[in-house]
Amino acid sequence: MDKFSIIFFLLFFPLQTNLAAAISEDSDRDGLADPFEQELLARFLPKFMVSAKDCDGLPAEFQGGMKEPRPVAKNGTIYGQVFKSATYGRSGAFIEIHYYHLWAADCGYTGHALDVEHVSTLVVASHSDAPAAAWKALYWFSGAHEDTSCDASHGARAPDVGGELSGPTVWISAGKHASFLSPETCRGGCGGDECSEMRALTPHQLVNLGEPGFPMNGADWIGSSKWKLTAKMQPDFSEATLASLDGAEKPGIVPLNRSQASIKAAARAGFSTGNALSIADNKTDDALDASADAAGRALNKSQKGVGGFLKRAWRGVVGVLK
Repeated sequence: MDKFSIIFFLLFFPLQTNLAAAISEDSDRDGLADPFEQELLARFLPKFMVSAKDCDGLPAEFQGGMKEPRPVAKNGTIYGQVFKSATYGRSGAFIEIHYYHLWAADCGYTGHALDVEHVSTLVVASHSDAPAAAWKALYWFSGAHEDTSCDASHGARAPDVGGELSGPTVWISAGKHASFLSPETCRGGCGGDECSEMRALTPHQLVNLGEPGFPMNGADWIGSSKWKLTAKMQPDFSEATLASLDGAEKPGIVPLNRSQASIKAAARAGFSTGNALSIADNKTDDALDASADAAGRALNKSQKGVGGFLKRAWRGVVGVLK
């Protein structure tokens, strides 16, 4: 090897090694390189629609390096997760991608601090080493009131929601923040969801969370018991879910929950009744306040009248006794 070759090797080899290391870096130890995961996240990012009257504003950004979730800005940050998926006896390679909109608070009918909501997709390619551009979405899932009697989660075949090569449009209900694949399905839960005055969310940033036990980008708070984020980082596309989506009689969005319709109907009625009772309660309070004021004024007037009468009577009695 001549002098020029030696110099070239010494200069180029470290750069090549660093580049290879960067390409193969797998911070969350799931067998997928970090840059590849970020490419997939960007490729299939949905168009999120949020309500202009949402009381919590926008999805929050959470402080990195903390064990507990601490919102630092309501700026529309979207968090993601990418992991390999089982093949379910099908040919090709499969990956599941999750998108999380995390909120500082749920301010719906029964509000609470911190709110975890998400949508996900199952993508496929001919082999696991295919570049990000070669992957295609097969199905989409939208979570809404998951694991409750009001579960309104839906799914769809990707072509039915325009989500094969990019993300579909997702509607986020005001206050409750449930995810829906159409505005028509927005009130499919127990009546507490509303998708009105919607506007497109421009994400402040798209951050990879990593995996439970192996967080990325400072997301140490994913395992906190203060919210149900870890539970939602599990696979969404079970064999039963895929069977429901494949078995749909016609194209469109398919309900995936097992909640009984009667339970939802009762809950919707309860929600409406609760609102009506709240309104009635406010009106009753106003009426009672007005009645109490009137009664108070009447009693005060009566008291003055009775007092005056007794004084005059007493003066009369005294006059007689004298």
